[in-house]
Amino acid sequence: MRYRIEVAYLGTSFHGWQFQHGVPTIQGALREALHRLYGEPIDVLGSSRTDAGVHARGQVASFVADDRHTLENIYKALNFHTPPQIVVQRIETVRDDFHPRHASRGKWYRYRIQDSYAPDPLHAWTAAHIKHRLDADAMHAAAQVLVGEHDFSSFRAAGCDASSPVKHLRSIQVQRVGRYSIEVDVRGSSFLKYMVRNLVGSLVDVGRGRRDADWLAGVLEARDRTKAGATAPPEGLTLELIDYPEDPWTVERRATD
Repeated sequence: MRYRIEVAYLGTSFHGWQFQHGVPTIQGALREALHRLYGEPIDVLGSSRTDAGVHARGQVASFVADDRHTLENIYKALNFHTPPQIVVQRIETVRDDFHPRHASRGKWYRYRIQDSYAPDPLHAWTAAHIKHRLDADAMHAAAQVLVGEHDFSSFRAAGCDASSPVKHLRSIQVQRVGRYSIEVDVRGSSFLKYMVRNLVGSLVDVGRGRRDADWLAGVLEARDRTKAGATAPPEGLTLELIDYPEDPWTVERRATD
């Protein structure tokens, strides 16, 4: 039987989603929890390989196991056996042809910035701190050149294994949501390694007045990583949502949803 779970996590103390020997990862923690429940190794497929230190509110994953346990029991066991920084929010059975990555239509990432001299300690793990005041309106205006289908080689990390640097960004919104708080929302079909953090790093240069609004168009056209800004730190980034078409895969949802 195939199960789908929605997972939220604080990624600060984890080396990303993907399993690695000898270090804590989200995938590794979920595998261990399932091993404790079923007494045998069970693999977990994720929709997105978030990087070390990156968080998620809406990660989606799936696994295959027998039907000896109810959805309620699996839900409780996963949340009991995983660290408190990982929470399984929902579980359901799905058709065998569901794949969390291949079925996805897109992703929504949010990058949070505190632009004050002294950071708010209550947001120290979930927002990047920049001591300089940023112009959110200038950042938003500059970002619009990135919307659409482009070659994003200038924002692609070394070691990225994507088959093509061409991606489609549906929208980028930059807005001030508090006196010292800015949110950058990026929605697209898929993303290159570090792409969102590299985009944000370049937008910060615009927000600080180091670059003008037209600069990003040249960076995009150059297709050269050295022309863009620095990579923004991981703590500000959260995977908010994985977008799926009107759901044809669900068989049964956890009764208490």
